[in-house]
Amino acid sequence: METLDLRSTGISKLPSSLTFLVNLRTLYLDRCVFDPSTDISLVGCLKKLVILSLQGCNLKRLPTEIGELTGLKSLNLSGNWSLQVPPNVISRLSQLEKLYMMRSFTGWEIQGWKSETKACLEELTSLLTKVETLHIEQGDDLKSVAQMVPPHVGFKNMKSLGIEECNGMEFLMRAEEAVAASNAFSAMEDLVISSMGNLEQLFDGPVPIGSGNVSTFLKLRNIHLEALPCLEIICKG
Repeated sequence: METLDLRSTGISKLPSSLTFLVNLRTLYLDRCVFDPSTDISLVGCLKKLVILSLQGCNLKRLPTEIGELTGLKSLNLSGNWSLQVPPNVISRLSQLEKLYMMRSFTGWEIQGWKSETKACLEELTSLLTKVETLHIEQGDDLKSVAQMVPPHVGFKNMKSLGIEECNGMEFLMRAEEAVAASNAFSAMEDLVISSMGNLEQLFDGPVPIGSGNVSTFLKLRNIHLEALPCLEIICKG
């Protein structure tokens, strides 16, 4: 068996027999109502997993064993409101291409390795050169997407970015940050920004889009801007 779909089945605990599915590549546990004490660490035994979806399953803590799934390319943690992500778990998923964290972003450390119990956005830095899809929702502590990655890294392979309800952001990225990261969003095809109460502009100054050594939004095909009451202009210049 390579695919197991348990979405909306109502199971509250995972059977120990799951560990026998050593060839499993895709596992969907969306909307399984786990008890607060439910231990899903046995998922870490499924070394061949490529896709793991834990959307809306009342998960309280991501087990450290998930970090052993080094072949994982897609991870969905959306809809787990009280989720705690321990440090050094996400950063170990070296092949990750898609990471979904809608409504599961609260509690992350924004800068520095300050906590022994919370993941830090700096953990994503090494992954963002490979990640193609990223959707963040309700990350009010996030002031700029540049906080997630240093300028020399950029989001050079990211094709789709969605940001919703991150009300601490006035700009998607500062102009000097975009220029410093000359390949920022160079592969971006789809950009969705919605329900951002304080967003004023995408950039706070002129950005030479698609000219010279700066390839910002050069491949952008679709842009969706919705419910942005403070938006004045997309970018200057």
